[in-house]
Amino acid sequence: SVAVFEVGRAFVLSVALQSPDGCWAATSAGGLLQFDRRKGDRPAQALRNDCMVNSVAAARETVLVSGDKRGMLKAWDVRTGGCVGQRSVSDPARPISHVEISPELAWRGA
Repeated sequence: SVAVFEVGRAFVLSVALQSPDGCWAATSAGGLLQFDRRKGDRPAQALRNDCMVNSVAAARETVLVSGDKRGMLKAWDVRTGGCVGQRSVSDPARPISHVEISPELAWRGA
């Protein structure tokens, strides 16, 4: 069955699978929302960025990488809910449209 998730007035711009049971959604309102099918139709966790999040990728079960409208690449620790590192990837800053984690790096825990 397909469930419809209410994310307010935000658009979901990117989805990253985290595990067989869950995924993360990046939203136009600056949210990173975790959905876990074992916990129902509402977000199980929400992280807040300071601007629109264009893309998200799961590096490990506890680490996300996001790219945002202001050109920031950020690493998030989902256990604490905080940003643990960030870097501007261009000068002048330009929006990041897509991030992806190499399966080999994720497997090695890099």
